[in-house]
Amino acid sequence: MNQLAEFDHRTGRDAGSGSLRNLAEYYDWELDEATAFGLGGGVASVAVDRPEGDRPGFLGRVPWLDEQFFESIDVTYRVRDGFDFGTAWENVAGRVDAEEPPLLTLDPAELRHVPRTQSVPAHTVVAIGVGDDSMLVSDPTRDEPVELDRETLEAAWSVDAPVSTANRYVVAEFGADADLETAANRALRETTGYVLDTATYDRTLGGSDEYGDHGPDALRSLAADLDGWTDPGDESAIRLLRRAVTEHGRGAAYRRLYAESLTVLASEAGVGGGQSGKMDDVADEWEAFADHLADAAEAYETDARVAALDRAAATLADIADQEEAFFEHVREEL
Repeated sequence: MNQLAEFDHRTGRDAGSGSLRNLAEYYDWELDEATAFGLGGGVASVAVDRPEGDRPGFLGRVPWLDEQFFESIDVTYRVRDGFDFGTAWENVAGRVDAEEPPLLTLDPAELRHVPRTQSVPAHTVVAIGVGDDSMLVSDPTRDEPVELDRETLEAAWSVDAPVSTANRYVVAEFGADADLETAANRALRETTGYVLDTATYDRTLGGSDEYGDHGPDALRSLAADLDGWTDPGDESAIRLLRRAVTEHGRGAAYRRLYAESLTVLASEAGVGGGQSGKMDDVADEWEAFADHLADAAEAYETDARVAALDRAAATLADIADQEEAFFEHVREEL
C-alpha cells in the first residue's frame, strides 16, 4: 500500500475537527483542534428530518466544516463530488501519490468501526494510503488509522440523503495566507450569519428540503416535538438523541469544544464579554438536557417519562434563547 509516511495520525474529540487538526499538522499550519473547529464555523443546531414515522435526527456542528475552515484561513481548495466510485477512487489515489491528502466525506452508519448514534453525515476522515483493494484513512475517533475495503468505502461514500456524501472529497491546494485575527473574524461572522439569519444564509444547507429547521428555531421545534415521544417505541429514539448530544465533540453537542475555540477566536476578533465562559455555561445546559433525556429513557412509568421530557423540552427552549442572545452579542461586537 502506498502510504503517506509524514502524516501524523492523532485522535481527536470529533472526526471533523480532529481531521482538520491532523491536516493542519501535516501542512505546518500550527492550529489545535478546538481552534480548527471554530475556524470551520463550529456549532450548529440542525433538526434533521427523517422518513415519515421516524423521530428527527440532530446535528450539532455545521455540515460545511471543512470548506469554512479553508476559507477562514485563506487556503485554496477544491471540492469534488458526483463522480462514479471508480473515478473518485482513482482521483483520491492520485492525490495521495502527490502527497496531497484529501478529506473524505463519509456516512458513519456504513462504517463498522463507528458506533451507531443519531449522527448524520458528514463523518470526515483523511485518506493517507491507497492499495489495490483498500484505502487507509486517518479517523480521529480511532487510536490507529483504519483500512477500509472497497465495498465498505463505496457504501459509506455514496449516500444521497439527508446529507449527500456523493463520493465527495476536498483537497487543500495553496495557502494558508490569512493571519489568525483575519481568520477569526471571518469564522465568527459566518457562524453568526448562519445561526441568526438561516433563512437568508447564502451557503447551501445541504439541500434544506431534506434537512429540517436550523439554528435556535431548530431547537424550539425539537423542544415542541419532544412531548409526543411517549410511546414505548420512542425509548430508542430518546437514547439516540441523547447520544447525539453526548458523544460528539466529546459531549454537550459540541458546545464545550466551541467554548475552547473561543478562548482564541474571540480574543483575536476583539469580541469582549467573556464569550468562552458564556459558551461553557451553555454547554452545562446541554449536559442537563442530556440528563433529562436519560431520565426519560429509563422511566418505567408513563407519567415519569412525560415529566422528564417536559424538563428536557424546557431546557432545550432555554438553550435556544441563550444561544440566540449569545450570537447577537457576538455580532454586535464584530
